[in-house]
Formats: sequence, structure tokens, C-alpha cells
Amino acid sequence: MFRRTKMTAAMSQELIDELTDHGRRDLSQLRMDDLESEIYELVDAVTRRAVQGVLEDQRPACDMSHCPQCGRQLEDKPPQEKTLLTQRGEVTWHQPVKRCTACRCDFFPSGASLGD
Repeated sequence: MFRRTKMTAAMSQELIDELTDHGRRDLSQLRMDDLESEIYELVDAVTRRAVQGVLEDQRPACDMSHCPQCGRQLEDKPPQEKTLLTQRGEVTWHQPVKRCTACRCDFFPSGASLGD
């Protein structure tokens, strides 16, 4: 719990620095609802980026090397872009894809652990 409190304080200071443009912007003239809106937008952006980072780090590798249907060697394809709708907005991440040119099938790891 202590580590989280310390981390929260550091993150809060970074958010304040971002909102005030490192002290070059005076927030005292903003109405409270405008200030809250700016804070929520910034926190939402940080949250989306954190979720995206976790998804990218946790995405399963497509470690298949041969087609399960015909046994031929699979080729790498460009990753498939996936978009998830979170409580804080859309988050996009990339999923690896393999292709069997003989069967004309694509294979990719199950996204069940990532909320698909």
C-alpha cells in the first residue's frame, strides 16, 4: 500500500505538471467544471495508454509454425489491429497473425485472456 501511495503522489504531480504546462499555465482562472473536465480527459488518456501497454505486454505469441490442417509451414503476416472499448474510451493493440498459403487460412492466438 505504501508503494501505491508513493506512486500515486508521483503520478499526481506529473498530471499537475501536464495541466499547468510545467507551471507556465495558471489554472486559478478556470471554472471548477472546466478544470474537472480537463483533469478527466487527461486521466482518461493516461488510463487508455496504460491499458494498451498491458494488452501489448500480455498478448500471446503466435508460436504455431505449421498449419494444423495441412502441416505446411506458416508465413508471418502483418499484425492485425484490434480495438477494445473500455470504460475510458477505445484502446487499440496489435495481434500477431500467421498464414497458410496452401489452405488460404489465417491463424492467430486466442484473445480470450485479453477480453475478446
